[in-house]
Amino acid sequence: MPVLRAGKEQMYMNNADDITNEEFDTKSLYQIGYGLYVLTTRDGDKDNGCIVNTVMQVTSTPPLIAVVVSKQNYTCGLIQKTGKLNINSLSESTPFEVFKHFGYQSGKDTDKFAGYSPERSANGLIILPKHTVGYLSLEVERELDFGTHIQFMCTPVEGKLFRMTIFAPYASTELPILNRFNGGAAISRFKPK
Repeated sequence: MPVLRAGKEQMYMNNADDITNEEFDTKSLYQIGYGLYVLTTRDGDKDNGCIVNTVMQVTSTPPLIAVVVSKQNYTCGLIQKTGKLNINSLSESTPFEVFKHFGYQSGKDTDKFAGYSPERSANGLIILPKHTVGYLSLEVERELDFGTHIQFMCTPVEGKLFRMTIFAPYASTELPILNRFNGGAAISRFKPK
């Protein structure tokens, strides 16, 4: 059984590959559902955004939201510096170009909002109402370091629901998913390389 080790500011978990229990099929993790989000932040005059898939409401009273971001993302460092972020919940009808734009290039090298006339929430960060179900403006209360990723524990300070529609799912690469990104409605199966 994996052991969670908690230090003063860091938490580590054994690697799933270290688990020797033959009854644990790592593919069973594919049943856990995730949404897809554009996380936006800003440092000075520099706006940035990236795609994340791990956002979760941890408590309701008071509301507390967990957001997990890869340390390799430029956005992660901006959040650590400013303590502010917005989560834009993408709808299922979001075009694949949005995922490419925010997920396939780094804000270190590219101004992802060049030529864009953004809408902003009260905290000054960009919101994306066109392709989103809604947004949350968050302030970081605490960070947990998981080695490759940082979990930000956040308090929501503003939020709005734009429309009642289906969220964009982050589907397992081994499970059948409805392929809507290419305009089709066929069931597709993806296999990891």
